[in-house]
Amino acid sequence: MQLPDAVRTGIADMAFIVPSYATGRSPRSFVLDLPFLSDQDQKASRIFYDLNDPHLADDYRDYKVPWLYSSDPGQLFTVTGPVKNLEDLKGKKIRSPSAAMSTALGLLGAHPVSMPISELHSALDKRVIDGMLAPTTAIHDFNLYDQIRYGTRINMFSSLLMVVMNKERFASLPDFARKSLDEASGKNWGFRASGIYDRLDADVMAKLKASGRVLLETISTAERQRFLERLKPMEADWAVHQADRHIPANDILTAMHAAMTGNP
Repeated sequence: MQLPDAVRTGIADMAFIVPSYATGRSPRSFVLDLPFLSDQDQKASRIFYDLNDPHLADDYRDYKVPWLYSSDPGQLFTVTGPVKNLEDLKGKKIRSPSAAMSTALGLLGAHPVSMPISELHSALDKRVIDGMLAPTTAIHDFNLYDQIRYGTRINMFSSLLMVVMNKERFASLPDFARKSLDEASGKNWGFRASGIYDRLDADVMAKLKASGRVLLETISTAERQRFLERLKPMEADWAVHQADRHIPANDILTAMHAAMTGNP
């Protein structure tokens, strides 16, 4: 992903970025790509902010970060059959949004497929893939209403989204401009952005239900536990890979689990 470099070097003053699109660039933040972080955007955003200053900020030391927030959680949407359990997912070709989710899909028995999200419309329509792992809002953003036949509410991932700005460019602005940017930055604005995703998530789900063409499922508690057990090794693997970087992975994981329970 070139946008972070463009901002860091001053080619661009500011950019919206998705850190998980560039594997290895933000090693601490990769912990937020692990599965089943949260079932709601604003909850995920609170987890992001709880972890950012004490544990993740060094990933973005070259930038000013006005906002960070979350998209709505990732769900399974398919065209060739419903996914109610692990067995239903086995062998299905599922578009993956990130390296972490490719690993997760593989552990769950699916075949992860990497492709630009802009190609989903055609790929789903022609059954090139069986489905996608994506936020519900992607159906609205990329007009996939007519392609989706089955939806499984699983809340499998949350994506860290950020706005970053070149530090020198910010420092060069007049006082009133820096003040205005600071007033439009921070947690409240991040939570506001996440709230928009939450509302759109609910609106899209309602529209899919009202269409009568999409069979919607919610993964059962027992089946979700099966998914969790399959994906449990991902945390340990992430921690092991941070050892050479001298990143306190176990401390970050402990803080993340505390934030997930609302006790940071």
